[in-house]
Amino acid sequence: QLLLAVGCGASNALLAGRRGARRADRRGVCRRVAGEAVGRAQVLRWWPFPWRSRDKRDGGVATLDADDDAGVSPEEELMMLRKTGPQKVAMLGTRECPFQHQQEIELLSEARVNRGDHVYTSGSTGTNASVIRGALRAQRPNLLTVVLPQSFQKQDKDAQALLRQCAQAGVDVRPMPENDSLPLAEAATVCNSRVLAQVKKLVAFASHESNVYLALLDEAKAAGVLATAFFLD
Repeated sequence: QLLLAVGCGASNALLAGRRGARRADRRGVCRRVAGEAVGRAQVLRWWPFPWRSRDKRDGGVATLDADDDAGVSPEEELMMLRKTGPQKVAMLGTRECPFQHQQEIELLSEARVNRGDHVYTSGSTGTNASVIRGALRAQRPNLLTVVLPQSFQKQDKDAQALLRQCAQAGVDVRPMPENDSLPLAEAATVCNSRVLAQVKKLVAFASHESNVYLALLDEAKAAGVLATAFFLD
């Protein structure tokens, strides 16, 4: 009986050892697979694939297509994205901008000025006013330029009040009274083109019905300006 008990105990110990070894092997395999997956994820995260934007109706964020005939090449786009120094950036967008979006735009504008970027925008309510407010909070007025589509007197009361704050803070405000005789949409197009000529990057906030800003994105592409569009609808 004693020998039988000892034999059974040894067998059980042997079986337990084999099961433990198999579990250890499985854990090792799982760890290796997980490690390989993480490694691949790192490669996928950083490898500069020539992504294409999705359908324009999907909303969200769209960037220039890498394989378009016009605009920057994938290599040039990657080089600009990797640039760590201060940049001249245009931040422009539609008047029809929900309050929650305005808050996010203010934060983005403030962050860009804080990192040393020179922000260019235009004067109006909605998106551009949010860009101005955010940049003013950074308290570096030399890094904000506001180009008006028409004269100061042509701006609405809210815009005029904000522009006065800009002037008091020392911001470079550039009115274009020569456009007073033009319809506002046409004057805005001229203004946006002037802003675009002074920057290396465009951040546009628009809807899919914003013809002025959709045209501006095409213009940026043709001029080789790196552009990112945030569609608010």
